[in-house]
Amino acid sequence: MPDTPEQLRQQMAQLRSEVRDDVESVFDTAEELTDWRHYVRRYPWAVVSAAAAVGFLLAPSQRSEPRLDYDALLKHAQKQGLVVECEKAAVGQTGWFRGAIGLAGPLLARAAMSYAGQKLGAYLEDAQDGS
Repeated sequence: MPDTPEQLRQQMAQLRSEVRDDVESVFDTAEELTDWRHYVRRYPWAVVSAAAAVGFLLAPSQRSEPRLDYDALLKHAQKQGLVVECEKAAVGQTGWFRGAIGLAGPLLARAAMSYAGQKLGAYLEDAQDGS
């Protein structure tokens, strides 16, 4: 216990200073804990893992849609009592010639452009030498 009022004032001033320092320390700590950058700097792998987990959980999963071919659709329609009158279309069927043209077409176009560029370059070179 302080003996004099002056000692009491000194103790109260010291307590106020300590409380002010403690409050500032608590405020700084709380500010640091609520800052996301603190966690990224201190625990980078944990933050990356957590972000990957959240992205995995939020990303929609790939749902495969049932694919029915013509025969399956026709059978299902007949079971339901529906009459279907259409011709079976050739879907995705191409001949070997079309496939070859599909592959060779871009190659031939590129070769033709290269040939034309060479001829144009030679012509411009000859024209420049002749002048």
